[in-house]
This record gives sequence, C-alpha cells and structure tokens, in this order.
Amino acid sequence: MVRVWFGDESQGLKRDRHEFVATLHSTTSDTEASKRFYCEGLGFAIVGAPRRDGRKQTFLNHKRLPSLSVCLNQYEHRPEIEPREHVLEIGMWDLEEWQAARDRMAELGYSSASEKTSNPHQMYVDWVDPDGATIRLTYTQRPKNTGKGPEFSD
Repeated sequence: MVRVWFGDESQGLKRDRHEFVATLHSTTSDTEASKRFYCEGLGFAIVGAPRRDGRKQTFLNHKRLPSLSVCLNQYEHRPEIEPREHVLEIGMWDLEEWQAARDRMAELGYSSASEKTSNPHQMYVDWVDPDGATIRLTYTQRPKNTGKGPEFSD
C-alpha cells in the first residue's frame, strides 16, 4: 500500500495522519526523462503533479518506501537554477527484488556508474539520473535474529 500525505482520499489514496513523510526535492531539466528513470526503472509511481510558482512538480512514491517522496521540480522561467547534488540510497533486503531492479535499468539502457558486488552479503549499484544525481540501490542480507532484537520477518 502506498501511503502519501498529499492527494485526494476520494481517489483511493490512503493517508496515515500520524506518519511523517520525508520529501527529497530535486531540480530536473527534463521531467519526462526523469519519470522514465525513476518510474520505469526503479519502480516509483507518480502520486501528484501540481504546477505552482513557475514550476512543474512531479511527486513520486514507492510502495516499499511509504514515508519517502521524491519531488522533481522543473522550472519554466528560471533555467539557470543548477541541480543540487545528492545521493538517494535505497536499501533492500530481498536479493531477487534488487536484481530485478538492476535488470530493468539495464533493459532501459541505463549503465551503472559504479557497483560493488564482491561481497554477497552487501552489494550496491549506482546510477546517475538524467540530471546528474546519484541513485544507489543497496542489497543487504537480512541479519539473523540474535534474540536481542525484533524478529525480522516479511
């Protein structure tokens, strides 16, 4: 289930009013290229697309990251705004899901900027989105429960 703090509940969006949502704003020069990268490649969904203050915003959310939103901002009248450098790291416990995301990105023609796959317990791959931001997808093997913490279960 995707829980978001914006949108119209009458359209089926569910909100948890006690949940904080972190939104990472990023400047984009090409909304369509960014949507292809994030949605088709990494599995994000568009959950809002307002226009305000001379910019087109596209809010993205992922069903596995309900408390994180990515907002792509494309400015219509201020092309001199430089994209901010950031790294968005998405951690996953599921190796098959991680591999499927890597495969999708390759099928879409995205080459990794760097990767580390020598340690089978923790691997990552970096891509650079259409505006130069680094996106890191990390697989970490789910730790075994030592009896001193919560049960790790799906």
